[in-house]
This record gives sequence, structure tokens and C-alpha cells, in this order.
Amino acid sequence: MPMIANYTPAYDAITVAPWNVVQLSQRDTSRQIPINHIPHPGITLTSACFSHKVYEERALVRCLSNIISVGFRRLHADIYWSAEQRRWIFCPATVRSKDGGVESIHEGSTDGPSDSSSQLTVPDYPADETGAINDEVSTPAGVLLDAGPYSCTQTLDISLFLSLLEDWLYLTDTTLDVEMLYIILDLHSAASADLPGEPSNAPAPEQLPSGPELLGPLFNTSFRPFLYTPKELEQERSNLNRSWYSVPPSWYPISEYFTTNKDSKGYHTTPDGWPPEIYLELYHSQKRVLVGWGTVDPQMETYNFSGDSDLIFPRGSLSKSKEIVVSDNGNNGSTLESGCLFDPKSTDLSNIDASWAEATITQRRPSEPLHLLSSELMACGISPIINSTLSNVTADVDFLPYQNVSYASQWAWAKDEPSEGDTPEDIFLSDLRCVRVDTSINGRWFPAKCSDEFYGVCRIGNEPFHWAITPERVSFDEVSQNCPVNTTFSRPRTSLESTYLYRYLLSQPQDIIDPSSEDVDKRSVWIDLNSVDIPTCWIAGGMKAQCPYEPNENAVQKRTVLVPTIAAIIVLVVGVLTIFVKCNTNRRNSRRTRVIKGWEYEGVPS
Repeated sequence: MPMIANYTPAYDAITVAPWNVVQLSQRDTSRQIPINHIPHPGITLTSACFSHKVYEERALVRCLSNIISVGFRRLHADIYWSAEQRRWIFCPATVRSKDGGVESIHEGSTDGPSDSSSQLTVPDYPADETGAINDEVSTPAGVLLDAGPYSCTQTLDISLFLSLLEDWLYLTDTTLDVEMLYIILDLHSAASADLPGEPSNAPAPEQLPSGPELLGPLFNTSFRPFLYTPKELEQERSNLNRSWYSVPPSWYPISEYFTTNKDSKGYHTTPDGWPPEIYLELYHSQKRVLVGWGTVDPQMETYNFSGDSDLIFPRGSLSKSKEIVVSDNGNNGSTLESGCLFDPKSTDLSNIDASWAEATITQRRPSEPLHLLSSELMACGISPIINSTLSNVTADVDFLPYQNVSYASQWAWAKDEPSEGDTPEDIFLSDLRCVRVDTSINGRWFPAKCSDEFYGVCRIGNEPFHWAITPERVSFDEVSQNCPVNTTFSRPRTSLESTYLYRYLLSQPQDIIDPSSEDVDKRSVWIDLNSVDIPTCWIAGGMKAQCPYEPNENAVQKRTVLVPTIAAIIVLVVGVLTIFVKCNTNRRNSRRTRVIKGWEYEGVPS
């Protein structure tokens, strides 16, 4: 039987502070934005996991686990239909067993004879705590068989892929960890075992998958609690009053991002809208996996797409490739010359086609860094899709090049921010609880003292790309009442909104905003984000906003210990002062003939 895969990333590939806080705050900042306008870093599995034409189970498990763990949320997967074995595989060719036959692998095994010249035993990848591979220890992980230019194990098929992602979905099935995942399937026909190096033929009609062999039912079986489908989208679009507008108003999608119509009965519909993440992840039972068709080889054009139409999104629905021009700057990497969705001449969203925008980028040399280009694309509202084996090493062997690109794709906080200090106590003792944008560092975010005085960012109407600032520098809690008429204290909710804000700030007179100034107050502005309620929980809504959840166990424990301790100290001090005042009063009143009334004290809240 095919092995059941567990989600097992390398130790150092697991997201920790400050990156977990960065991801959480970005997710919450974008929570009302329709999902088609939120770019995510993506990758092609073939380049990240199979670039050396070796297809093996444990390598895929480690590779895919690492990719997911470091933050890639758009997966482009090449899937091959083996008509001879009637199953979906990753190897571009059907594998022939030692005895020359082609057998169904549903009941097969990874074990095989070791005396065949066409077989190669693949070592396991034991790793130390840093995630580095220990070459001194190896155990057989399966037997690779020759398939022309490819080396493939017999049991590597789509069930392993589904099993691992299913494990990750259940492990992250919490309000703090839940994130979206987009899977784009590029459909191919596997080459025959007789001619593994030749282009495959189109399967005969009776050889095509049918019924439970279709990809839709396979994904639905594994992801049923989490799969968001075209049928559900169609139903929700037909009556927004019963879907996206049936939740609290703070969870409504930002309607400026799609077209809405209203009938005579007051029902809202939309022909092009998508739900926001908060609706799918929290209200809609964590429907957070979307599967769509990518490219389809001519040999597979007769696949039964209608049989999957309720479960898998049509071609072009979840990904729209954007043409970009990239310049090669040598050792400094590539930079974007043209193709950015930011339009300096317009803030009208209708002029910008950012829905599901993505662009494929490649590494021209193994030493070329891609993180700067990836960051540029994100700032332009485009999902960067990595189609290279970074540093010429797959992600199962070394995840660090992939982690660097993924982390560079975060668009909000400055590097190493928000800092949590050297000890857990530093989190609670820090007075840096409000957020400023620094124009000297591309509009990145920094924590600051809420009592500092900067200009405040105000959104004009509810327009995504139209900004204003307060007429003077004020403290964080004074921004709302100082925003101009028809504007509200706000913050950028997407990477493209952030770019529009940054460019607007750069257009201000130098005596108002000066990115080159050494004084922080002259180059910074407030945005509506703070952690006054609970450290590491960065939320909008002003200083009185409450965190919707406790972000980590340490915060809960520290809050439990510190709050009563501080309250006890306050009670003790007030008690001592009370006794002192009473004693002093009694001394004075002892000389009087009559006592009229004593002091009344209000209790100290615990």
C-alpha cells in the first residue's frame, strides 16, 4: 500500500517569532479583503522537489513539508495520468517493474529486489535540529526504478500528496494557525513504460479516469471539511444576504473590490466577487483549500472536466499570469522593470486588474538571489511563483533558499519586527505598542510608543488606494478625531494598498514627510494597528480594541501572573496611603467636638 504521509518539516523550517506574529498580523490585517486580491508566494513542485528527475516518497514528504512550513501558499503541481496503471502519479513516465510487467500499484510495495541493475536504493534524510541532512546515517526509503530519463519509485502517487496536506490541515485547524492554500493542477498524460523518454499518446476514451478516479472526488475525499468549491461560490454569489452579509459587519468583505447588484427585494448578488479570508477560515468552518486547473496537455483535453466542475475551479479562475519584464543586476539579483500593478496616475481600483494576479520567476544562476524580485512582485500586488531549483538544491535537502524567498514576500513589517525582546518579560514591559510606517524603509512597519507624535494615515471614503493624513502630528489615540472630513483612521490591508500609501507619502512636501531625515517623527506616520490589549496581538480599531484571541500560551500565563501581581501591588499601595490618610485625619479630627462624615473609597478593580 502507498505510505501514509505525515507533515514533518525540518526543525528550523517551523515558523517561530517574529515570523509567526508577522504572518498572523498580516492575515488579520487582510481579513476582509476578497481572497482574489491577496497575493501569496507560490512555487512549482517539480522545480522544488523533482528537479533532478528523481521521484521518491520520502523526499517528497520532506520537500512538501518544508515548502508549506516556510509559507508557500500557492502550489503548482504537475500531475500525470498513467493509463496503464489507472492512477495519478508524479513521475512523467509509467514505471516498469523488474519482471518487465506494468502492474497496478494500489496493492504494491516500495520494497523490491536489490540485485537489479535498473534499481537504486534511495537513502532516508535524517536531519539534526538545524534541519541539515546527516549523510552519515542512512536507511533504505524505497527502491527507485529506471523510467528512461527518470528514476521513480512505484508507489509515489497523488495519495501521498493528499495525505500530507490533509495532515497539515488538521494540525493547523486553529484560529491562530489557519491559513489559505491554493493548489493549481497542471494536467499531463504519463509516458508509457515502453517509451518513457518519448512524448505520451492521448489515452483512449476507455483509458481515461472516471468516477472516483477523477481528481475532484479524490481531493474532496481528503479535504472534504476544508475544500471550498465552485458550487459553493456560485451559491453564495447568488444571495449575499444569506452568505457574506449574514455575518457581523466587521466581517463583511470590502465591497469596493467587486461588483454588487441589488434587486427589488433588497437581495444583493455579485457576478465577480470572492469571499474574504475571515469568512472562509473562521465563519465558514475553515473552508480554506481551493483547487483549480492550470495548464492541460493536448493529450488530456478529453478529460471529463464536467465531472469535476462542482469541485475544481475552471482554468484561469485561481491564477492569471501577468507579463513582467525583469532586468539582471548580476550578483544583486533581478529587479522588476515593468509589469507592476501600481499605477501612479490613478487610484481607481477598476483600472487595475489585480484579481488572482501571479507571475512566474526563475533563477538564472544558482547564486542569483530571488528574494528582492519576490518582494517587488508582492509590493506590486502580484503573487511570485518560483519555478527554479533554488541554489540547485531541492527543498528536501536544504529549505533555507526557499525560506529566504518566502520570508522576503511578507509585505508589512520591517526586518526582525515586531521584536519581542530577549526574554518573555520584555514583551509585557515594552511600551512599543502602536505601529508607525517608516518612509525611509519602503513604508515598512515598526512598533512605537503610543504617546509619540506623528501624522496619522486616513483613508478617503472606503477607497483601497486613496489616502490622506492628519493636518498635524498627534499621538496615536488622537488620530481618529484629527482625520479630515470623509476620512477614517486606517491602515493598508494588502501589499498593493501599502504601495499606494507609501507612494502617496513620498509625494508630500519635505517639511511634512522627509524620508531622508534622521528624526523618526519626520519620516513616520501612524497606521491603525496596535497591541495595547495583549502583546503580539496586533489589531485595528484604536487603543480600546480587544484581541479576539490569546496569541500564545506564554502570553496567557504571563498575563495571568502579571495582572493579579500588579493589581495586588496597587491595592497594597492604596491601602497604605488609606491608613496614612485616616491616621492623619483622626489626629486632626480628635481636636474637634464633632465628626460630620468620613471618607468614601472606591474599590480597586482586580
